[in-house]
Amino acid sequence: MCARLVELVLDQEPTYDIIVGTTLAEDRVCVPQLEVAIAAVLGVLPDRVNILVAKVRQEEVDLHFGV
Repeated sequence: MCARLVELVLDQEPTYDIIVGTTLAEDRVCVPQLEVAIAAVLGVLPDRVNILVAKVRQEEVDLHFGV
């Protein structure tokens, strides 16, 4: 089983910080393409979207969802 937790942060600057906690370390490979795609959807330049992917254990995910 895989899981992803996503947090989106928008500060005073027009920069979107997206933090992804995932049980799949391979998710990091997709970051450059996702930053460009999300920027296009939001109508901002790709350098305004920052995605950080952190590997988490399944137990950590279970704690968030009460499993």
